[in-house]
Amino acid sequence: MRERRDPPAWVVVLAGMALGLGLFLLAVALLAGVYVAEQFSTGIR
Repeated sequence: MRERRDPPAWVVVLAGMALGLGLFLLAVALLAGVYVAEQFSTGIR
């Protein structure tokens, strides 16, 4: 078998999907945290 220096295509696609999903979840978590913080601060007043 000849060695391939570049990873297979599905590894690149899987890594890209995982990275995109992680960034998406991080953005959603930040937005949810800001929304909950605003709702909580307005509820205290």
